[in-house]
Parts: sequence; structure tokens; C-alpha cells
Amino acid sequence: MGTYLKISVAALCAAILAVFLRKTSADYAVLTGVAGCCLCAWLVITLAQPVVSFATDLFSNTGLKQPLLKPLLKTVGIGLLTQITSAVCTDAGESALAKMAELGGCVMCICVSIPLMEAVLQIIRDMTGG
Repeated sequence: MGTYLKISVAALCAAILAVFLRKTSADYAVLTGVAGCCLCAWLVITLAQPVVSFATDLFSNTGLKQPLLKPLLKTVGIGLLTQITSAVCTDAGESALAKMAELGGCVMCICVSIPLMEAVLQIIRDMTGG
């Protein structure tokens, strides 16, 4: 709970500062938002450690191959980074860039998840004897 409170306070402080800066310099306001996102991302990484540990234990206890965990975590990371990038682009007034960032993130998630899809297909083949 303490880390989430830090994230909330950092985000609110960066947002308030960006609102004040937007009146004098829109460029600095966007940079303040980006800096706030970076700080919050660093704090989120500390929150994510138990999730990664749980996923590792889950994979080892179910007999699934550990290399399948990496694409799963990459996909989640790409999705989160895409959301942040899109929001920053939208705040900067670049909605077309925001949409392209979202499209790129979607395509990248598909590319990264190919090993997972191949593993599912192999499991289906093994189950059906094909």
C-alpha cells in the first residue's frame, strides 16, 4: 500500500506541476508529465516483483516451460508501455502519433507472443495425437 501511495502522490504532483507549466510553456508541461511517468514506472517495477515471483512459481509448479514466461511478461510490459506512450502523445496534442504507438504496441505484442501460440498449438497436437 505504501508504494502505491507514493505512485499516487508522484502522479498528482507531476500533474499539478504540468497544469501550472502548461500556462507558460507547453513543452515543459509535457516533459514534466514524462518525468512523472518515469518516476511512477520505477515505483511500479518495485510493486511488480511479487507478481513476477508468483508467475515463476506458477510456471514451475504446473510443468510449463520457463521460457514461456518471458514472452508473457514482455507482452504485459509492452502493453503498459504502449498505454503510457499513447497518453503522453495525446497530452502533447499528437493524437495521430498516439494511435500509431497503440498500433505498434499491438503488433509488437503479437510478435512477442508467437512462442506462446506455438506452445499452445503443440499442446493441442500432443492431446489430439496429431
